[in-house]
Amino acid sequence: MSVRKKIFLIIVVTVLTLIVILYSVLNVVDMSRHINTQGQTSMWYLLISLLVAVMAIGMITYLLIDRLILSRLARFSDSVTHIGEKKDFSARVSVKGNDELTNLARQINAMLKALEQSQLELWQSEEQYRSIFNEGLTGNYVSNPAGQILLCNTAFARIFGYEKPEEIICANATSLYHDKVTRGKFLIDLQEQKKLEHYEYELVDRYGRKVTVVENANGTFDNNGELIQMQGYLFDITERKQAEEKLRESEEKYRLVFENSPVGILHFNEFGVITACNESLVKIIDTGENILIGQNLMNVPNKELVEGIKKVISGKPACYEGYYHSVTSGKTIPVNASCAPILLHDNTVIGGVAMVEDITERKRSEDALYQEKKRLSVTLSSIGDAVIAVDLSGIITVFNPVAETLSGWPAKEALGRNIDLVFNTVNEYTGQTEENPVCKVLNQNQSVVFAYHIALVARDGTKRSITNSAAPICDAEGNMLGAILVFRDVTMERKREAALKASEERFRLIAENAKDIIFRLQVEPERKFEYISPAVTAITGNTPEDFYADPHLVYRLVYPDDLDILKGIVDGKQDLDSTITLRWVCRDGRVIWIEQRNVPAYAADGRLVAIEGIVRDITVRKQMEQKLRHLSLHDPLTGLYNRAYFELEIQRLEKNACYPIGIILCDVDGLKLVNDTMGHDAGDRVLLTTAAVIRKALFDDDVVARVGGDEFAILLPRSGANTIKDVCSRIMLAVEQYNLSNSDFLLSISAGFAVCSAACVSLRDTFKEADNNMYKEKLHRKQSARSAIVQTLMKALEARDFITEGHADRIQDLIAQLGRYIGLPEPGINDLRLLAQFHDIGKVGIPDQILFKPGPLNQEEAAEMRRHCEIGHRIALAAPDLTHIADWILKHHEWWNGQGYPLGLKEEEIPLECRILAIADAYDAMTSDRPYRKAMPHNKAMEELERCAGKQFDPLLVKSFINVLEQIKFKIVPG
Repeated sequence: MSVRKKIFLIIVVTVLTLIVILYSVLNVVDMSRHINTQGQTSMWYLLISLLVAVMAIGMITYLLIDRLILSRLARFSDSVTHIGEKKDFSARVSVKGNDELTNLARQINAMLKALEQSQLELWQSEEQYRSIFNEGLTGNYVSNPAGQILLCNTAFARIFGYEKPEEIICANATSLYHDKVTRGKFLIDLQEQKKLEHYEYELVDRYGRKVTVVENANGTFDNNGELIQMQGYLFDITERKQAEEKLRESEEKYRLVFENSPVGILHFNEFGVITACNESLVKIIDTGENILIGQNLMNVPNKELVEGIKKVISGKPACYEGYYHSVTSGKTIPVNASCAPILLHDNTVIGGVAMVEDITERKRSEDALYQEKKRLSVTLSSIGDAVIAVDLSGIITVFNPVAETLSGWPAKEALGRNIDLVFNTVNEYTGQTEENPVCKVLNQNQSVVFAYHIALVARDGTKRSITNSAAPICDAEGNMLGAILVFRDVTMERKREAALKASEERFRLIAENAKDIIFRLQVEPERKFEYISPAVTAITGNTPEDFYADPHLVYRLVYPDDLDILKGIVDGKQDLDSTITLRWVCRDGRVIWIEQRNVPAYAADGRLVAIEGIVRDITVRKQMEQKLRHLSLHDPLTGLYNRAYFELEIQRLEKNACYPIGIILCDVDGLKLVNDTMGHDAGDRVLLTTAAVIRKALFDDDVVARVGGDEFAILLPRSGANTIKDVCSRIMLAVEQYNLSNSDFLLSISAGFAVCSAACVSLRDTFKEADNNMYKEKLHRKQSARSAIVQTLMKALEARDFITEGHADRIQDLIAQLGRYIGLPEPGINDLRLLAQFHDIGKVGIPDQILFKPGPLNQEEAAEMRRHCEIGHRIALAAPDLTHIADWILKHHEWWNGQGYPLGLKEEEIPLECRILAIADAYDAMTSDRPYRKAMPHNKAMEELERCAGKQFDPLLVKSFINVLEQIKFKIVPG
């Protein structure tokens, strides 16, 4: 029954009840019948009126209740019923007014709003975790024991060559296994262990290719413990396995190179302790491996070796050549070791490697450094992916523990922050900032996969290589709600790849770029080259391909006289462990010397099947050996024999008894003076000239040697005194002829000789006798020789400087007139003239670039120029005619105020002659052209002299000099 009907019935019952009550009251009242009759009639009218009024009031009340309450309640009920039936939590109950019904509607609407928000959050959460499952980098799946794949993500499908999960779900998991045994073992292990972690095995993709995976799996079991479902996630480690196999092959390859190298190799750590050595080293230094391993090179008694090891540990290469004392055999073995540090990519030294060669037979060490393989530690730990989710504003809403570890941000701090503040990436190689993938997803509403070389910059600045992807989070209608970012740390993989690549590249470069030829020659079953390095082209002109095509080319390469040596090696008749030296004829016809070290390779039955070795071009070494032999017996300056050859020749002549034997000794006069004044280059030219003059005076087979700095010795076997005197005369005649044709430099030689007539007199005593005779001759002609040298120096000065310009002549006239003016005697004036002529003789020892510099001299050049006073002083002391003015030449640049040079004398301490010369020299210098300036007018020069009087010049002499110049002007100077 409806609410309206119930209310209507209540009103009707109420009206009938009122009628019954009124009727009962009327019957009880005691009235007369007439009155009663009239009263009843009136009462009935009253009752009918009341009935009509009550019914009217009831209808009005009914209508009011229906309007104000019942209709609102009915609409309220219908709205709630509709929401309940439709389950539309976005709808709202609408009731106007401000009563309890309205409050109830508000409470229901609040509950609906809360349910709507919870429904939205639940849906978003489902979408996020669905995206995590589908977009994850690990292959996730659910299957049953029969092999039916119930659920999987994209990563799982792509591992097996499928693009979409739907494609692989149609397949049976059993078909993914390499064989049934593997599948059966997997099910048995899962049944027994209930849970498998890091389970590694092989599968096959849709194309039949093997795929190596590592899996974490869980089983779901019924009440009887039977497996009913399994779920897990797996990683494709095929590339890692392939890389590990390549690394193992590379390590094995270079281990064989290390063990079979003909060069001794040892490795030591950063403390200098030997950690490894090869068999060749044991043979070279004759010391057992058990003794070498663990020996600290820093404790060996050889200081030079210790310093070399320290240098290597500090990061620099070092070489050592010396002797090694074998503690096993007691032998002392000469070795050459080239050492180099082993560096990590950040230049951290982790040890060193030394290549040791026995130089008893090989005089020079091998010039190639062999880097020991770096020990690689490659461990790839399987970790979960890092996941970050953001809303449309880029605010982080999900941040898992792996993301905390990689980014360095705790989740409680990262949540609520913008993604740009937490997730920052750069290019691994350039360091440039990369675009945030989440921002790109939010802008383009599509998935983004990162570039390969991307590094995550953590909160503390640490950089980690990552691989990742980002995708939008959308609702059922495709509206984007945010984005999700999935990434993982691949830093170790990057480092492993780089280390492997660097290791392979390093050892390949050692073989390909070595200057020596590295080869392997197969002897059986057929003779051919299995490998020969590119260095063969640079050395012989033939390419490796030439040798591969024609293995017998090596026979045509060997010099004919050395062909038997090569045949003995190939046929096994010669010791293959010994170093051989022979000659090759290059493609261009050149003949070179090579040194070859071989390592034989034998079959199990002892047959020689191959020869490995290293060939080095030692032509330069052979030439150097010849040159060294020549230098050991010849003077490097003059090309004559040296003292060592002279001594050997004396011993030979004494043994062969070639008597009489004459010895002539020649000494260059004044060589020290030339060296001191004109430099050692000039002295060397004197020695070369002397050697040429002496050699010209002798026969081709006569032995002449430079036995000292300025001494030459001549050995003349089977020559008596007359012959020796004749040779001395020829030498002196050659000197005279040279001086006649070379007047710019006069050569002076002192000579002495002696003759050994019989074996009873030692040739060394004869040498001493000739030496004494030579020095007697030198003392006899000492003065004339020095005078000749001084004249030579004077001519050199004339050829270079001021005398050709009239400088010396002009100042001679000036100082002579000034000397007469102040009353000097004529002998003193003559000495002044001599001083004027020779005061600058020391400039013969000053370099032209300073003497003729067209500008002011710098501090170093000025100091060099000032040396001409001292040089001139030494020259004057060496010449008898100049000895008495040598002191004046030394002091002619002293100043009146003591600021001159070289002694800093002042005033009367300076000789009068020097003070006179200083004024005349300065005046002539100012009024003459110089390379760096033009001449000054006479009046300006006079002003300068007056200005410098009392500072540079004697003030009284300046006044006298000015008077002299005035008198010269009027031609009234006395004398």
